[in-house]
Amino acid sequence: MPLRCPEHRYLLYKSGTLTALGHRREARQVQEQALVLYQDKTGTDPALLRLEAAICCYARDRSPDEACQLACAT
Repeated sequence: MPLRCPEHRYLLYKSGTLTALGHRREARQVQEQALVLYQDKTGTDPALLRLEAAICCYARDRSPDEACQLACAT
């Protein structure tokens, strides 16, 4: 039986994988796509997506101030 999960949850996992692998551009695209699908923008999953975005921001742009602002806002 195939594993079934909602698209937004799949994108959360995909974001984490891409972030961990250092594929920051693709991870950011997936994070943005996933956040659109979360109707309630609060909760654990959207927070994780925003924290991964902060990681990508820091690693990609070497922008620690922006990354810290995003992480603190989360």
